[in-house]
Amino acid sequence: DTPGEPVGSGSSIPEIDWKNRLDDYKNKATELAGVTYDAGHPVVDVESLLLRAGELDELGKGDEAQIETLLVEGPPMRLTVIIPSTQEWSPWGSGVPNDLYGNLSAMSGNESDLQILAQRAIDARLAELPESMRSEVEIMTVGFSQGGIVAAAIAASGEYNVTQVVTAGSPIAGYVKDMPEGIKILSLEQLGDPVPQLDGSPNPVRDGVTTVRVPDAAQPGEKDPLVSHDIFRYAKVAEGLDPQSESAQAIAKFLGTGADQSPHRYYGQR
Repeated sequence: DTPGEPVGSGSSIPEIDWKNRLDDYKNKATELAGVTYDAGHPVVDVESLLLRAGELDELGKGDEAQIETLLVEGPPMRLTVIIPSTQEWSPWGSGVPNDLYGNLSAMSGNESDLQILAQRAIDARLAELPESMRSEVEIMTVGFSQGGIVAAAIAASGEYNVTQVVTAGSPIAGYVKDMPEGIKILSLEQLGDPVPQLDGSPNPVRDGVTTVRVPDAAQPGEKDPLVSHDIFRYAKVAEGLDPQSESAQAIAKFLGTGADQSPHRYYGQR
């Protein structure tokens, strides 16, 4: 949970062959999402946000959780926090915070280890700024699956000036109802994906909450019920969003031109 190297350096663990992992991810992006993924390309929209979240998953895997932050000068200054999804499924726990135990903890409304790691990343990034400016920084939290649950949990905690949340394939209804007013939420769900339904409730309907539900991405003959729970398929959903929509415009403010982003990546283990 200490600051790592700038984006593109791969991992805090020297023995990890992160270059091969990144090459694998690029190949998957081309095959499954039909995009040419460039790890050095700035995050400029919801699609590239989700693809960057997928990169964090691929590089960290079950070795470490990677959190990426993007700071854009203001006023107001805006900070984007991209949170990874579940990478370890052992019921006995693991050495990373984004595991099955973390899922269960987040789903039950408790502060998970992944949430603690993400909040430490936020604290570290805010600490770079003069103390008088920190409370004024607007924050956007982003995540797929467990990462989205944690993104919503941080917003609902009220501990930070979170003004925007972006989730994909995440059951967040319980957290949405507890969020302070004024927080905007974009939640992407595929109808064939069972994971967003695990909380047993649809997202509340209120100002600022945009839930985009699209048909199942499964192809004829695909039997796996989780085939739609896939970061690349959600990136394709995001590709179809109207860039002129209110949600897209609000998110774009956090990302700036891409060239004016100051990125930093943080790494964590248990």
